[in-house]
Amino acid sequence: MIAAAVGALSAAQMPSLAEHSGIAYSATAPSDAVAHLQQEIDAGRVTLDFDPQHGYLPSVLRALQIPVSSQGLVFSKTSLQLDRIAP
Repeated sequence: MIAAAVGALSAAQMPSLAEHSGIAYSATAPSDAVAHLQQEIDAGRVTLDFDPQHGYLPSVLRALQIPVSSQGLVFSKTSLQLDRIAP
């Protein structure tokens, strides 16, 4: 028990790899496709449509130019969401 607590404390004190100078996650503005889409939405240049069956997903996929056919779902007996999925 003590070893686990000490290990957790050490991990909490270790600098995150995301903060490595080559990444600087918290100090760098995102410039990916999702960040660009969010900027377009915030500026009012893009509006996402809500689909009653699938929510905003189809509209987001279209805006990001991602084919619906690329989306897949993997069922696994070892999934942490086993109570939510079934073949």
